[in-house]
Amino acid sequence: MRIGVQSKSEALTIESLNLLHSMCNVLLAEFAPFFNDFMPYMKEILNNVGSQTMPDKKLRAKAIDTIAAIIIAVGDCKDKSPFANDIKEITRVLAEALHAGFSDDDPQDESVKSCLTESAAFLQQDFAQYMEFLTAYLLKDAVLSIDLKIENADVPTANQDEGYKVKVQGLGEQRVTVNTPNLVKKTSAFGLIERIAESMGKAFAPFIAQFLPIVREHMKFEHSHQIRKFALKSFKHILVAIGEDNNIQLFQEELATYITSITDGFAKFDQKNVKVYMKYFAETLKALN
Repeated sequence: MRIGVQSKSEALTIESLNLLHSMCNVLLAEFAPFFNDFMPYMKEILNNVGSQTMPDKKLRAKAIDTIAAIIIAVGDCKDKSPFANDIKEITRVLAEALHAGFSDDDPQDESVKSCLTESAAFLQQDFAQYMEFLTAYLLKDAVLSIDLKIENADVPTANQDEGYKVKVQGLGEQRVTVNTPNLVKKTSAFGLIERIAESMGKAFAPFIAQFLPIVREHMKFEHSHQIRKFALKSFKHILVAIGEDNNIQLFQEELATYITSITDGFAKFDQKNVKVYMKYFAETLKALN
């Protein structure tokens, strides 16, 4: 790592980051003794590598992903205090970078949001000053339209290779198109919302009012199985965060979502969908205790 960073060898640095990322995933809390050996190099990359060229952007994104892995690893320690100041500093730097904005093709955008999510999990209440800021970005991506269109494949379009074609009984060949970049951002946003809601626990309570409407809206999102699962899991975490005094009432308000989804699944012989809703219905019931 030292040789790669100091010699500004992009290839060597990326290989070192990949190895470090894997080490963190395996060692978790046992990585703690090496935290101070590697974090200075992470900071050096963020401070000295520019964001003008795509290779530099990819290198910075890889470093930010690795920082997230480091935060997850030391977050598994019983005593997190030795790492708090460095993680607060990194959080501030990344929040400023997100506020400054990234281009649509910059891989740092998703990496920063993901890393800030891990910072929230680690810092808990100390992340509150950034939470409103991060919330705005996550909600912005969560409400993106995926622009799903299904039309007759024989209808001329500006790009005949756009989308993919499927045969539908009674309708013939249909062309299906979707805004893939929006779908990727939307899915990532719901994944990060679920991660924050789970990891912050009761510390997530002050932010429930902002996230709950979009979560409830997507618990029956028909265009993405993954988004639907993230929303269902997030709702369960929200019930934990909101506490026993209020979570039963909130659950009762959303009970029809589970019942109708399971009933519709049986009616359509959609075994997969039935299993998903029954699974999260059971997990949500457990969260009420």
